[in-house]
Amino acid sequence: MLISTPERELIPPSLVPSALEGFGDSPGSCIGPQLGAIHISQDVLNLASTVGLSPEIVDILFNTLFVILVLHPVAASLSFVTFINSLFLGHHGVSIIALIFSVLTALVSTFVFAVDLAVVMVPKQNVGKITLGHFEVAWGNAVWMTLVATIMTWVAAVLLSARACYCCGIRR
Repeated sequence: MLISTPERELIPPSLVPSALEGFGDSPGSCIGPQLGAIHISQDVLNLASTVGLSPEIVDILFNTLFVILVLHPVAASLSFVTFINSLFLGHHGVSIIALIFSVLTALVSTFVFAVDLAVVMVPKQNVGKITLGHFEVAWGNAVWMTLVATIMTWVAAVLLSARACYCCGIRR
């Protein structure tokens, strides 16, 4: 998801200087990678309050988004485990395990794709409600890459099921 605003219609820097520059505590600062709780800058809370969101709702949204977006590496890890299992399809037991992992990966990938769609479509529909400046939400590459990965994972699940049940001319 890309959020942009033309330079001629910038948000007044006195209102949200760092909300657009790295979520830091001062203009232009960056807090770097962190583990654990999400730190929400006061500038982000000020921006959210201009569109009618309370700090509690912003905190809930950030934490929910964090939990949901963690599913991306989970789907990638499951895909990697499926790939490793698919290297040893000579044994029937391994092909069944690979099939189980591929179906699980396909389900998680489908959910991740739905989340990616929601992360782009909901702001795209509601960005017009922001009266401060001019914001645009555009499709990024992540949604399309997730779609292709999901399709390929479902294709792999179908092909692995053909291998596991000895269908389509595949025999011992």
